[in-house]
Amino acid sequence: MTSCTDIWSETMESGEWSISSQGRDLCQRYIIERSLKAGAQMKKVRMLFDTLSESRVADEVADRLLEIIHIMELLNPSIYDSCSSKLKLTMSTDEQVKWTYERITSQLLKTGISWGKLISIFTVCGALASDCVLQGHTDFLPIILDSFEESCSQTSINHYLKSMNGWSGVVEHFDSTTQVQRVNRKDIFACVAKKSVRLAQTISSRINMVSVAMILFFFFIMTISLFRYISQMSSVPT
Repeated sequence: MTSCTDIWSETMESGEWSISSQGRDLCQRYIIERSLKAGAQMKKVRMLFDTLSESRVADEVADRLLEIIHIMELLNPSIYDSCSSKLKLTMSTDEQVKWTYERITSQLLKTGISWGKLISIFTVCGALASDCVLQGHTDFLPIILDSFEESCSQTSINHYLKSMNGWSGVVEHFDSTTQVQRVNRKDIFACVAKKSVRLAQTISSRINMVSVAMILFFFFIMTISLFRYISQMSSVPT
């Protein structure tokens, strides 16, 4: 099977390689996904992203990267859920969106660059996209994408990505260190189950026991579904 490295090498040899443009393509896919989950209208999103990035990333690389981001979201939902609630800000202007992005990413990269931090920047973009949609500013989504591309153009990030074999390196890094494929499924299951029980306990004082039982059953079904989803992603061949 063709590896992500081979795909990336073919892209470089064809003269289409561009770190920032490839990053824009990856980020665009993720922003579209998060914005639709937040309730954005497909027609509106298509109008905002009616053109493809200059350099398309191979689907195999992009899909695997999204899988890694999804696992990071699942393991740290409180971190990657929203930027507005944590900073107590609203995405009222495009300047506010750009400022928020720059503030968070500058802190992330303050002590250096790593693949974990780059993945975190993706999730920041997704959280901002969700915030914009929920606050009625879907038209700000391109601002997030532009900001991400600008970050990829920075000398430090650009050189780091090139030295690590480009964006396909994120797949190789996580797979080779088994941080994704060997995530302890029991730990994930226990984590989700624990959060479900904690939530049920929080609201139990406000509703009757029958309702609590129904909620516990609901979260049990959700836990099973998430566990199966993680199992499927972990078994995807690379």
